[in-house]
Amino acid sequence: MGNIIAKDPDFWCSSEDPGPEGHNEDWMMRVSDSKFLSELSIPGTHATMSYAYDGKVTGLFVSCQSWLLCIQLNMGIRFLDIRCQATRDDMLLNHGGYYLCKLTDTLTGCVNFLQTHPSECVILRIAQENSNLEGLDFRDALKPFLEKFSSHIFKKRSMPTLGEARGKMIILADYDIEDNDDMMKYGNMTHGKIIICENHKPGSFSQKLDGIKANIKKASSAQRDKKEMYITFTSYNHWLVDCPQETARRSNPTWHCLVRYRIGCLGIVVMDFPGYKVIRDIIDHNWDRPREIENPTAHRLVKYRGIIDDNFICHIEITPSTNPTNALAFLSSDYPGFKEIRDSIDQI
Repeated sequence: MGNIIAKDPDFWCSSEDPGPEGHNEDWMMRVSDSKFLSELSIPGTHATMSYAYDGKVTGLFVSCQSWLLCIQLNMGIRFLDIRCQATRDDMLLNHGGYYLCKLTDTLTGCVNFLQTHPSECVILRIAQENSNLEGLDFRDALKPFLEKFSSHIFKKRSMPTLGEARGKMIILADYDIEDNDDMMKYGNMTHGKIIICENHKPGSFSQKLDGIKANIKKASSAQRDKKEMYITFTSYNHWLVDCPQETARRSNPTWHCLVRYRIGCLGIVVMDFPGYKVIRDIIDHNWDRPREIENPTAHRLVKYRGIIDDNFICHIEITPSTNPTNALAFLSSDYPGFKEIRDSIDQI
């Protein structure tokens, strides 16, 4: 699925088989148990299960992912965007009204992964979509499906630490729920502070980028409450011009600069068709270690650290010291979209 002429595997991937180089099955193993999930930088996917749609023409406009769920999890994705439609007999996943798969299959896939990788956790944002049957309550329809997987779901209502969440699914309930509702135990953090930047239909990409910048800036602020969870959707809808694959192919390298060179927690970054380098760079923010690239003229590794400050001005420090005029050459080797970023974000 996707544009086969695109050559951007670092930032954008339409291949159904991404290869082994980007696998991050156990990355949470290296993160302290004491960290709150809201303190982590977590890669996620928008319309996670949309790869399952098999429409021949409309699929170009419905599918936002090309990787199977098991591949997404193996690549390091830990936030899933799940959109459910309740029927009389089942709980179905859909995107824009198009059927994708069954909720049970998705939850089973998560459990299978967590049993093999118990150091990890998976956050599922479950939203109600297109459930309009008269007399059918979405919570009542959803409840038996969550009860079936009850032992694999984190049930406290507070923001969990990673130590508490390991091996569990964390449910973010994006549907109506009452304080005294028995379903509250499955809708963790409903009353917690979760700041979501979604805006799937901005007036322009510039407006979308401004929203991404603002939410990431809040997520990485040293002054924020460490129990606040920030979720930033980088995906956006431009159906009259492009399908999601093309939108992601062009936009992912641009906003990626904000991810790669920002210091501190990024929160949850939700993407269409992410490439393995974008995923790895989000994960690496949990350790904030300098990047390494090879100096093509000196044939040696050069460590550098890029910092985007609160005004999103990029400062580059290179070790060992080198001619400052070579800095952009180094960055171009490591980040081929840098010139595009400079053109897109005036401060850089």
